[in-house]
Amino acid sequence: MNNFENILVPTKDGFISLKLSTFLFLKAEGSYTNIKTNDKEILVSRNLKQFEEVLPIDHFIRVHKSYIVNINSIKSITKSKHLAIILHGNLIIPVSESKRDYFFEKLKETAIVI
Repeated sequence: MNNFENILVPTKDGFISLKLSTFLFLKAEGSYTNIKTNDKEILVSRNLKQFEEVLPIDHFIRVHKSYIVNINSIKSITKSKHLAIILHGNLIIPVSESKRDYFFEKLKETAIVI
């Protein structure tokens, strides 16, 4: 596996280079993907599946049909009515029932879970 720090994504004006460590989450918007970083949001003309295939699996996890999160941006996890992730900036991302077990297994690989 490559250890890339940046990703080049297409925009309406060409391409922009983004530092992967700044990503909070990616959200499906039809055939587009909205990338939320620490300081901006960018709408990219690629679907979420295309990002899932290229992002490093040790840092990014698909937690819902519409969301991929950067594991390093997780601040807390809530189990109120439904399982959800709280990211830095208090952004709330749902975890689907079908991804729940996978999510916890992935967390065990990247963090100490007691």
